[in-house]
Amino acid sequence: MAIQDFDTSGYRGTILPDDADLAALAAAANDYRIMLGAVMEAIADRYDRRPDYRFIDTKLNLITGRDFPDDDPLRGPGTIYGWIQGRGLEALAGHEAWLRRSPHVAEEAKQRLGGRLRRMMAEVLEQMESIRQANRGRLFFTMTVEGQPLRMAEDGKMVPHEVPPDGPANTTELFYVKGMAAAAHALGDETTFAAARKWYEKIHRDIQEGTFARDQQPLDPTNVAVRDVPGRRSHGARMLAMGAAALLLERTGEPKYQDMGLGYLDHILQYHVNLAGEGDLSQRYDMWEFVDEAGRPFLQEGGALLSDPGHACECVGLALKLLGACERAGSLESIDPQRLGDYYRILPGMLKRNFANGFSPRGFGIVKAFDLVARKPLRTDMPWWNLPETMRAALAAARVVPAGQRPEFVRIAARCSNAFLGRFVRPDLHLMAYQTIDETGRVIETIPATPDADPGY
Repeated sequence: MAIQDFDTSGYRGTILPDDADLAALAAAANDYRIMLGAVMEAIADRYDRRPDYRFIDTKLNLITGRDFPDDDPLRGPGTIYGWIQGRGLEALAGHEAWLRRSPHVAEEAKQRLGGRLRRMMAEVLEQMESIRQANRGRLFFTMTVEGQPLRMAEDGKMVPHEVPPDGPANTTELFYVKGMAAAAHALGDETTFAAARKWYEKIHRDIQEGTFARDQQPLDPTNVAVRDVPGRRSHGARMLAMGAAALLLERTGEPKYQDMGLGYLDHILQYHVNLAGEGDLSQRYDMWEFVDEAGRPFLQEGGALLSDPGHACECVGLALKLLGACERAGSLESIDPQRLGDYYRILPGMLKRNFANGFSPRGFGIVKAFDLVARKPLRTDMPWWNLPETMRAALAAARVVPAGQRPEFVRIAARCSNAFLGRFVRPDLHLMAYQTIDETGRVIETIPATPDADPGY
């Protein structure tokens, strides 16, 4: 029966058996459909309650369920997180498209929620473009509502920050250009879509030239990956840009986006993944976060080789999404068969290896940091986001591996689903998810990236 409304009372929190197959996995699908709609309706409701605040507003404490205070300098409505607005625009466009094509949602529900999402998408895009123009074409991780960039000073306070108009692109701008392109295309705004494509070309050049800047502010002081360390280079820009390339390839069909995306993937595989096999520092298909300026694995003080297993699994999902976009664009056959075969061998292997590295022995989630040398977690806290990312990667891998290997990836997806629905999702709060839990399954206040709840991304 088609979903008439996204009432959370229809959510069942389905827990799957250890030997789940595709049929068993499908039993949880309706929970996710209700979740998608309920979360987006909550975001639309929050948006509509403040007509003069044309930003995506997910400024609520996911532990208490209450809004953050208006005067909170980090969490309140006076501080805008560029990541949230960019990711949110992409999520609005993606969910509106899902609603239109879903056979599981009633037509009235599609029209009602889809119309709200389109209006919100248009208004937030217009507001963000106004901010970008006022800020000389730039965005930053933290900003005032007027667009003034803010950075965290050594005393933990937010202070004004200058982003030069001719400076290198940053992570926030990469997140935003994806949302900008997705929303503009969905709205039929050809001028803004063309501007997004042009801006992405600049971002791509900065990535290729090694000048791309990471602008995330250290809201979690224990997260060593956010710190600026001389000579340390991340895979993050290329991983995120794979998603941008896939999006633009799907929207335009232009082969250059395939070339860009595969170039990012090849670089990550060459410099951040152990393709050779057993070694002193890592095992086959391990993925590490950083390299030094010579392209070698970057060892932290004490000799640890930092891996974020969730990022590794996310990278697999984005790579397979890119290859899926190539297939839908009819250009998959242009990839050398040996090269394509290597992708389909390496990417599932990466997923298995890094999932095994990071998944909690008690089945609660995926740890934030793992030492590939000592083969043990560096951090045992578990954020919410890496579970749906790994589910996506596992189901995409199940499509491309030989049939006999498929059950292993379905089981990975099922284990992630059980952890996500069983430990993170709040049926009493729009089916939103706690941001972080500890190794015992206890909810903790650690901020994965921003205090804003992720807007359905």
